Amino acid sequence: MINTPKTIYLQIGEGDVNDFNKLAEVTWCEDKINDNDIEFRVYTKSEALEALKDLVERVDINDGLGEYKGGSPFIMVRAREIIAKEKS
Repeated sequence: MINTPKTIYLQIGEGDVNDFNKLAEVTWCEDKINDNDIEFRVYTKSEALEALKDLVERVDINDGLGEYKGGSPFIMVRAREIIAKEKS
């Protein structure tokens, strides 16, 4: 497949639906249109590794659990091991 977008957004409509399976008429677009659009991005392996490295730098880790420096809760799952494996 050629000319596929690197990023698309699912437009899920208005409302507070928390179950994707209960949504109807979901569409997608290359541009974010609504505040609740869900972003999907395609990464090459090297881009994914760089994103993971950036994430590790922004997270304070404490026994596998961390918190974004901005305050959002985050669970860190083997990021350092993945990065170390890729370097070797």
